Amino acid sequence: MLLRTDPSLSAKTDVSPLLWESLKRYLFATVMSLQGIITNLMHSRAHSGSPQHLMNIEIDPSVVSFEILEILGHLAFVSVRFGYSAFDAWNFVYLASIDILSAFPAQVIILLNKHIPSTPLNPPSNKVSIPQHPSKAADALYFLDTLEHFISILPEDIIIQHYLPITRIYLSPSNPSLRRHLESAHSVFLAILARGNLLHSELSTYLTVVYSSFPQFLSPRQFRLAISTVIKLSPPSKTNEILTDLVHRAMNASSEIIPSAEGVSDEQLTYLFAMVDSIAWLEVDVVEFWLEQIVNVGRRLNGRRREEFVKRIWDCVSGEVGGEVGMSAVEWWVNGGKAKVVEARL
Repeated sequence: MLLRTDPSLSAKTDVSPLLWESLKRYLFATVMSLQGIITNLMHSRAHSGSPQHLMNIEIDPSVVSFEILEILGHLAFVSVRFGYSAFDAWNFVYLASIDILSAFPAQVIILLNKHIPSTPLNPPSNKVSIPQHPSKAADALYFLDTLEHFISILPEDIIIQHYLPITRIYLSPSNPSLRRHLESAHSVFLAILARGNLLHSELSTYLTVVYSSFPQFLSPRQFRLAISTVIKLSPPSKTNEILTDLVHRAMNASSEIIPSAEGVSDEQLTYLFAMVDSIAWLEVDVVEFWLEQIVNVGRRLNGRRREEFVKRIWDCVSGEVGGEVGMSAVEWWVNGGKAKVVEARL
């Protein structure tokens, strides 16, 4: 109708906003309905003492949570547009369903297998092709985000055979539009590493991927998480090697601001903060040495960047690390470390 009255309007400018608004309303209405269902299911399990009983009706909580995650998956092409975290009710329904379904590993595997993204081969090169269509991309992101939550309860062989290959595909930077997929794939890989019994032989290869992805594809927050997780899971000899490499990279890194939704940061500060994040996982006898190395690189900072650097070290020393490592950090601080950090006497 509008197209007939105003020829300057195209189908895109005319229909798309109305369609998008309708889809958002449909999503919100659906999620609010699902919130009532999952809330009643949780209350029933808490009070009846039987997971199979809900208001005198036989019900399987695994079926309910399974179907809710299926519904949310089918609506991912809408919810991905504004981010899951922006919608509290969506988060509650999603995480509560995951929590319930986690008690049923067999059902989890069925759910994940239904949503494994298709990655066809390109005929000329036989290289894997990541689907670029927005709907397919939204489905893949939902799969990766959901997979991360279930890694801890899945059998090792299932992870290696079915889910690690697809995770590796999305670990390789290819397109800026797939940045969220890359970060989600890194989260999945780190969750697998955190199990403590898988992929330790691939730490060096993974670090190469992390460095090649930052800062163009990987955000400062995700980079820091990756480095600190690898440090936590590495033997002392490997830890020293990683930190030495970070020191060299920080000394030659750019100070240009990296556009990010997580606040103002730059490449050099991110390397330094990654080292500070890793202090908690070091051997006691090397804590003071690495704090000295961090401060030695940080002496080049000025203005706002130096203030953020000082605050980050203080937050680490004053409360983030505990036990013997924390005591060693505090001793370093009171025995000259504070003067070196705050007063720049290096």
